[in-house]
Amino acid sequence: MLKVAILGASNKEERYSNKAQSRLMAAGHRTYPVSKDGKAILGVEGYASVTDIKEEIDTATIYLRPELLDEGCDDLLSAKPQRVIFNPGTESKSHQEKLSAGRLPVFMAGLLTPRSTSRFFLRSNNANAGPRFMLLQFVHTNRKISG
Repeated sequence: MLKVAILGASNKEERYSNKAQSRLMAAGHRTYPVSKDGKAILGVEGYASVTDIKEEIDTATIYLRPELLDEGCDDLLSAKPQRVIFNPGTESKSHQEKLSAGRLPVFMAGLLTPRSTSRFFLRSNNANAGPRFMLLQFVHTNRKISG
């Protein structure tokens, strides 16, 4: 089970952050929704900042436009998650460089959370980056993931 902070979490079902949280929860991962108002999302206690989370975070996944990320970037440096994932539309070279300089592993990728598995994958947006999928954590499953 991974502990995943979702920056830009939303109660709106059509938002990718909501879909990701729902799928992560269904796969057995613990989620920490982080939003401007810090309200609970999908029945999970919400936070106004990743620094308000008292547990160690395995992964922070970002669903914020770059212009909204300055404060969140500083908070990530303080919280020190094991990895940070910039999802499509959130990419920011300056924020990536700042987090990397702070020794946080940063991925510019799409987070996939299939409903049928507890595997946690990144899909690379770079065709030259090697394999299409990179496994971050393996939890035993007999299901084949195609891609």
